[in-house]
Amino acid sequence: MKWDETIASSCRYGDVAGTIWGDWNIIWEDSKADYQGHASFVAERKGKYCFYEWWYGSCSVCDTWEAQSLSDDGIAAEMKDTALWMDNKKALLTWLDMLTGNPISHHQDGGIAGNLDILSGGIRDRINAIREYFGMPKLPEKRGEK
Repeated sequence: MKWDETIASSCRYGDVAGTIWGDWNIIWEDSKADYQGHASFVAERKGKYCFYEWWYGSCSVCDTWEAQSLSDDGIAAEMKDTALWMDNKKALLTWLDMLTGNPISHHQDGGIAGNLDILSGGIRDRINAIREYFGMPKLPEKRGEK
């Protein structure tokens, strides 16, 4: 879909993100546009892929970019610097497999993969949703599960 058709484009800072991904094809999205919300998406252009997400609040107490008084140019620079840029579909699929060798359970220590999942707000669920888009199986939930 086109950027203007996404929920992310309606989120706070969506206009800034549109200056970066406005001419990309958005192939997967999980966004919520409200006074507080988030945008997560995978974009594709000319065989290259990008994953990006941001969270925003309604005031400087719960919105880091507002608290930092970042300009639109500053926000765009941070978006570009922190996005996951992939040169081809193989790199995207490798990224989608990153937690495969490190399955976690919510009831046991997941090591680096588990901490990554927790600190990123549940990236496992988002990766599984993107994997589903590409017809890939879900990541295993427990150690040793295939």
